[in-house]
Amino acid sequence: MQLRWIARIAASLGVLLVLDWLGCRLLLQRMQAEFALWRHSAESQGWRVSSAGISGGGFPFGATLKISELTLSGGQALVPGGVDWHAQRVVLSLPLLHPWRLQVAPQGQQVVRAAAGQAVVLNADTLFAQVPLGGGRPDHIRIEAAGLTAGMRGSGNPQDVRIDGLDLQLLGARGGAARTSLQLQVQAHGIGLPDKGRWPLGATVSRLAADIGLASPALSGRSPLEQARAWRDWGGAVDITRLAVKWGPLDMSASATLGLDDKLQPAGHGRADVRGWEATIDALANGGTIPDGVAQTAKAVLGLMAPAPGADGGAAPLSVPLTLKDSTVSIGTIPLLRVRPVAWGGV
Repeated sequence: MQLRWIARIAASLGVLLVLDWLGCRLLLQRMQAEFALWRHSAESQGWRVSSAGISGGGFPFGATLKISELTLSGGQALVPGGVDWHAQRVVLSLPLLHPWRLQVAPQGQQVVRAAAGQAVVLNADTLFAQVPLGGGRPDHIRIEAAGLTAGMRGSGNPQDVRIDGLDLQLLGARGGAARTSLQLQVQAHGIGLPDKGRWPLGATVSRLAADIGLASPALSGRSPLEQARAWRDWGGAVDITRLAVKWGPLDMSASATLGLDDKLQPAGHGRADVRGWEATIDALANGGTIPDGVAQTAKAVLGLMAPAPGADGGAAPLSVPLTLKDSTVSIGTIPLLRVRPVAWGGV
């Protein structure tokens, strides 16, 4: 009797193992087909995709596709100058219990270049993206990272910036006339900046959160200059519905709308609720970011605008209008900061 039960259990385990293998095999075939379909779709839209080798596995937990030396280049219709991305290897995973959720995990060193800018070298303790599978859905990508470091290629320091934690969600959809809309949600904490002596507010941004919307047509022209002009003429704008920053004494929540002016430079307007504004202005003045005279004028004017303390004695946030015009950030009519002009390949 005991041997009979043992035989039945062994047979049941054998059947389960075979079913598990079949399930993993079907998932692997599906993943290979999805990757081939994605590659064909990307190349048909002008992207260039290359890799050194692809291998499959993942049994008994699901399916994995390991891609070595993956390179993706293109996107000129979305980003002026396009995007180049290279990873030493990328692991695609499809769990047996969640076959509708693809996990993409770049591993090793990555190199990213956007808008004809300088290449950035990335490394991370943990980095993965989750992508839902299935037809008819908008593109929805969630990226999580821990211990992310970035540095300019050739700078001699591959860890110019470090982010302890990052959660990024990107939602994209195509409309009529090849119009593309993007929604970006970002949350990050523990952002370490390079060269501690250059940052009057400190070398660490404690918290950053943003909700950003962007709409764009299919851009004509090949150069970043031509595409930036086409986007501006179309009426392109970046809507920042929420921007929250905790950086040293600065605790700010803001919203803004940005576009490009007649010189193809960023311009726009918004409003910010700011705490710690007095200490922030003092730090900027002490660090040489703004002249002492401007700092004193700003403090005097903002002091008149500041609300009375709350019932508990705590300082209420100061609500101020912000503008970006002629490469200058102003509070109301008071110039506060100069920003570096954008060079669109000769502008």
